[in-house]
Amino acid sequence: MKLEAQLNEILENYAFNANQIAIIRGILRGKKYEEIGEQLKSNKDSIKTQASKIFKRMNEVERFIHPINKRNLRQNLEQKQIIFVQKRRERLENPVGEVPLDSKFYVERFQEKWLEEKFLLEKEPIRIEGERGEGKSSLAMRIRDKASKSGLMVVSFNFRFDLNNEKIKNFDDFLKWFCSAISSRLGIPNCVEEYWDSELGGQDNSGIYLEDYLLPQIKKDLVLSLDRLELIDSKYVENFLVCLRAWHSKGRTERNSLFTKLRLILIYTGEIPGISPAQSGVNNSPFNLGAVVTLKGLTLDEVNDLAQRHQLNWNELEVKRFVAEIGANPALIREAFYQIANENLSLDEFLKY
Repeated sequence: MKLEAQLNEILENYAFNANQIAIIRGILRGKKYEEIGEQLKSNKDSIKTQASKIFKRMNEVERFIHPINKRNLRQNLEQKQIIFVQKRRERLENPVGEVPLDSKFYVERFQEKWLEEKFLLEKEPIRIEGERGEGKSSLAMRIRDKASKSGLMVVSFNFRFDLNNEKIKNFDDFLKWFCSAISSRLGIPNCVEEYWDSELGGQDNSGIYLEDYLLPQIKKDLVLSLDRLELIDSKYVENFLVCLRAWHSKGRTERNSLFTKLRLILIYTGEIPGISPAQSGVNNSPFNLGAVVTLKGLTLDEVNDLAQRHQLNWNELEVKRFVAEIGANPALIREAFYQIANENLSLDEFLKY
């Protein structure tokens, strides 16, 4: 990006007014004080006096190798631009995947506090839905973190990475794998085979394993966070969802059931293969339980806020133009802002890519 295009950002620490910035721009463009005066409806001597005050202010605020004057202003500011860009790059983070818990680039969604309250205080199951890149996993990660800090046991699955459908031949295999994985993540010995009765179905066996073996061994409530549900094989995903609903219902209706300790976080993209919209609302599905949030694109204010966090000093028209070209998907915006900030591009330069 050219120096003049980034001038306001580079000079931010000096708190110059619009007139002073205009004088600096005039000097950078090689104009004489008289020409700058004509532009600003002032005289040569007044502009020269103001320029001297500008140079003095810059030299007081920051130590330059060579004290700033009219002749070396561009050279010093170009060096300052290099340092500015380097520091900005150091503050960037890889835009791939979930936004880290400590990230300053995470945009809190307006439903987030409400969803946390429903899950942590009211103990309701929660569902987070939306298209790819809308921030579902990043939101779920923050709720899991708060659950863990409140003392709950948290077991998280992302079926994009954790599930190998090729090795699982049927629903029974899937439930055995699922129960074994929970045991492993809780640090409890795997006793799935000992509890699996060939005379019973997978739903009964998995329920017995959880309620009679796993849940008695943990003191706190157990959070099961299930991300990318839509990737479970369509041949048995419906049966799995029926299991989740049955476990939850048992915990709500049977006072002595240890399933009262089970809490569910369900995360999915779009429609789940094998589950029709009509099926998702019936009584044996978990998709009519608890609190649901459908994440959509960022608002213009949120995009502008994120631009500022990337030290992109854009005006309202630039933000609108960016969203018109790129869209409001948080993941795409995050990647775009990373590229713009890392390569020090103007909006025009970026849109030419």
